[in-house]
Amino acid sequence: VTLESLNGKMEDLLEKFENKLQYDKNKDTVIDRQARELEDFRKSLFEKMHRQVMNSLIHSIDDMEKLHKDYEERGKKEDADFQALFFKTLGLFLSESEDLRDILEGHGVHAYRSEPGTPFDPKAQRVIEKVPTSNPEEDQCIKESLRWGFRSEEKVLRPEWVSMLVYKPQDDKPQDNNPQGNQ
Repeated sequence: VTLESLNGKMEDLLEKFENKLQYDKNKDTVIDRQARELEDFRKSLFEKMHRQVMNSLIHSIDDMEKLHKDYEERGKKEDADFQALFFKTLGLFLSESEDLRDILEGHGVHAYRSEPGTPFDPKAQRVIEKVPTSNPEEDQCIKESLRWGFRSEEKVLRPEWVSMLVYKPQDDKPQDNNPQGNQ
């Protein structure tokens, strides 16, 4: 074995070693990227499933409160004995709705409702009904909260449904039924 052949073998071995180091570095980069992608996918899947469960609870709350409101109107028309039983049952519906909101709260989903007269917030509210008002100061203000809004952290899961006041000036001038002056 000559010194030249030994140098050649050493250079060949050094090149193979450097190639192996580069291969391992690339493999580590790919593994790290795949681990990040897998973690992002897992988080996304969890958030999607979480959102679906929360939305199902939100719809249950809506259904119970709508049923409560519908039956409350019906109960007002019945006799006193029926009303007593009826309103007790309605109270149970409302209580169940509150329990579901508490469950959501325990999972970081916060219910919110606006007071009448507060300004409309397009990021957190959806206008379901526009109600005319003659007072310009009431323009774009909430008349009534129709359904709860729900948010998780700063993300709105379901905007609050509201009726909103919209300014419509009143025509104070008497109408001229004969604009051309014909008699």
